[in-house]
Formats: sequence, C-alpha cells, structure tokens
Amino acid sequence: MDTQRQRILEAAAAEFVERGYAATSVDSIAARARIGKARFYRSFENRQQCFLALFDFVAGEAARRIEEAAAPAPDWPARIAAALRALFEFAAEQPLALRACLGEAFAAGPTGIERYERMQEEWGRCLRDGRALNPRGEDLPASLERTLSGGVFWALTQWLNATQQRQSLDDLYRDTLRFLLTPYLGEAGAYDAM
Repeated sequence: MDTQRQRILEAAAAEFVERGYAATSVDSIAARARIGKARFYRSFENRQQCFLALFDFVAGEAARRIEEAAAPAPDWPARIAAALRALFEFAAEQPLALRACLGEAFAAGPTGIERYERMQEEWGRCLRDGRALNPRGEDLPASLERTLSGGVFWALTQWLNATQQRQSLDDLYRDTLRFLLTPYLGEAGAYDAM
C-alpha cells in the first residue's frame, strides 16, 4: 500500500473513532492526513469507500496473521488459541483501526454491515470444527458459532473502547479462549487445553 493511501487510512481511522462515522467528513479526514481534498479523491471516491478500504485492510491483515499463526497448530484447540492470540496481538498493534472497523461498520450502511458479518462468519467457520470434539456436537445450537464470534468482537470492542483498560489483554485473551473452547470441550477440557 502506498504511503499516502496509508496515511489517509490512518487519519480516517482516527476520525471515525473520535467523531463516529456519521460525523466524519472528507474534509476532516483530509485535514488530519494533511492533504488537500483533491488528493483524497485521487485515492477514494468518498468517505464510505475510504471506510470500506480501511475495513478491508484491517480484515485482510488480521486474517493473514490469524492463518499464519494457526496453520502450524497441531489440533483444533491449539488452532483456536493461536488464532485468538494473533487477533489480540493485532488489536494491540492497530487499536484505532480495529476500533474504527468494529465500532463503526453498522453506521457505514449495508456494505459495512455485510463486511462485519462476513468477518464474523469467518470466525464461526473456524469454530465449527470444534463440534467434532463434543460427543453431542450435532445437538449444539445452530447459532452457537455466530454467538461466540459475536462475543469475541464485543469483548474486543469493549477493551478497545475502554479509556483505562481495567483488564489486561492477556487476561481478556484467557477469558475469551475459555469462552470459545468450553461449549466444545466442556469446562474441564477447556482448562486442560489452555
């Protein structure tokens, strides 16, 4: 990604977090990026396209890191642990960008909502393999994976939005990992896998 486009996306992330999607304008993004509006429009057609480019960058980079971390894991619990760790490390490195995407996707309209739901569904697919580890896996609710992935994004959003993190990211990681593993492995199995 070229540096000007990256600078615009960084400025946009800060504006979306500070002002919210609805109150952010092309003018405010351009001013924060220290460019003219004409330069902004050479990179993006409008504010929504800029937001979607930010979302696609964040989702793509997070997915790349998650896949890279999870690939060498020997089994499903280890893959989930590695994937979650990679996501949380990404959140620590890119808090504004991830906060903007998770917090403002619904304000960006149907396309923003679709992107958010697609990201949530990708997490759900990773989790679904855990059903094979539960003797009653087929009896688990059909909405379980969507609920769990929504819980991950909610917890991460709450942590990113906190002005003073009352819980360390490591503690949140452990709590969230247990939350993800327990429906498939049971409470004792989740603790053993951690």
